[in-house]
Amino acid sequence: MRDPRGGPAVVRLFNACLRLGHWPKQFKESVTVVIPKPGKPDYSVLKAYCPIVLLSCMGKLMEKVLTKRFQFEATKHLLLHPSQFGGAMARSMEDAGELLVHHILALHAKGFVTSCLTMDIAQCFPSIQHDYLPSFSVPGFFSNAINSSSNTLSPQGRTVVATPPLVLPDYTVHPKLVWWYLGFFLDRTLSFKSHIKFYATRALSTVRSYGLLGNSERGLTPHDKCTLYISCV
Repeated sequence: MRDPRGGPAVVRLFNACLRLGHWPKQFKESVTVVIPKPGKPDYSVLKAYCPIVLLSCMGKLMEKVLTKRFQFEATKHLLLHPSQFGGAMARSMEDAGELLVHHILALHAKGFVTSCLTMDIAQCFPSIQHDYLPSFSVPGFFSNAINSSSNTLSPQGRTVVATPPLVLPDYTVHPKLVWWYLGFFLDRTLSFKSHIKFYATRALSTVRSYGLLGNSERGLTPHDKCTLYISCV
């Protein structure tokens, strides 16, 4: 802060909020701005708009401080599961992808065939019945669904085998040749050819578009283009 007295004042305010267990009213007030998503065919549908909530900067700073404290204490006292990556310090999307690939390769080394079944439920958190959540056993649900299927897989090492569809009570899950997960494109042999092709193509398209940003006479300087390339590609 420009004013040297601002920092200590903010610290006293945050400590008072923690000590009293009080969240100021000003931190709860928000302004919602509704922005239309580009390229939507029908703007009479609510999903064609993206609401953005603008909160108090001081309140958001307070939330960030609390989040950092919770993350530190949870990591210090080993309260987080080793496989949890969301909301955890020093754990990223790349770590989650590497862990998944490690589990697959470890099972392949033992002669097993692996399959991944994931759930992507739209509006899951705000719509789920939280009273019912503790009694919902995800592993048990999937094991019952898989055991009820008439199709079985035999160990084939890393050989690609025909994976049958998984028939659930109200839905049938069909296998994919390429699976997009956390920014990774995973194929059945883990060759990462689709992943490399996608990101190489996107990087090449981005580099080619730099010519529109300037040339030797006008536009961005080579230094600015280099900075833009490092940040975007």
